[in-house]
Amino acid sequence: MFNKKILLTMFSLGLFSSAAHAAILYTAPPSSSGLAAYTTIITINGDGSTTTTSGGGGAFGGEDSFIHVVNNSATSVAGFSLAGTDIFGFDGDGTLGGTDPLDYSGSLVSFTFDPANTNTGSVTFIGGLAANSDLYFELEEDVSVAGSGFTVGPITPTGPVGVPEPTTLALLGAGLFTLVGSRMRRRNA
Repeated sequence: MFNKKILLTMFSLGLFSSAAHAAILYTAPPSSSGLAAYTTIITINGDGSTTTTSGGGGAFGGEDSFIHVVNNSATSVAGFSLAGTDIFGFDGDGTLGGTDPLDYSGSLVSFTFDPANTNTGSVTFIGGLAANSDLYFELEEDVSVAGSGFTVGPITPTGPVGVPEPTTLALLGAGLFTLVGSRMRRRNA
């Protein structure tokens, strides 16, 4: 039977995880938008595919779109590419503040695009978008309009897959050290 000291050590080394998945937080756009619903909802499905649906909110200020991203997969997502008519042609009327100078990204998103081609670009989730969580950002132009050509490219999972954490390696090393030490003691006894 485990005693408390062993259990505390196992938790601190990460053998058991007490963290729960983040809950869906953003059920409506920020009040500053004046919208009751998002323009578009991008859902990341369990198989890594994406589904785009109308949020029913229309455009903010007659032209900008509030995008709600919901990660229903079991892994964290680093970002994805987007395409649509002038969606990265930011004109400075964003409302979220954050990492871009024109206030479209909020604090958890950054954009990469070529200013000469504002129809395509990528969205990066700063620190990754955790499994079973969500966030929102703004894009230029109303992506819910027919003919906008709005599409979501493949998602990018966060981090390298299959690389052990440093604590896992430390635990493995400590276990091997203990095993070798106990064998040497038996041999000398």
